[in-house]
Amino acid sequence: MVELGNKLISQLYKHAEPEETRQTIENLLTHIAEHFKYEEEVLANLGYQGLDEHKKIHAKLFDKALKLKEEYQSGTLNQADFYRFILDDMIIGHLLEEDVKYFTLIREKGL
Repeated sequence: MVELGNKLISQLYKHAEPEETRQTIENLLTHIAEHFKYEEEVLANLGYQGLDEHKKIHAKLFDKALKLKEEYQSGTLNQADFYRFILDDMIIGHLLEEDVKYFTLIREKGL
């Protein structure tokens, strides 16, 4: 996810070919969807108590990603919004603030 995010940021910054950037956005969205699905399955199998709330957070993040994709396609995207989404929302806000909440459970289960 981080690798695709970095690639996208680079493409936006360098004003890469629109089709190339669009494909990277599609790849990132696919990866995010697969990551969220897998994570939710793991958490369900572990009996994670905060799963319902975590699913809502995933849905909100994915909706935001779709909105940014639409803005890119319509030519109304503020590039800084995609940077903030990848860095602030996905990496710092989600991975480093939300996902860490279940790390203890994973350790306890020996995974």
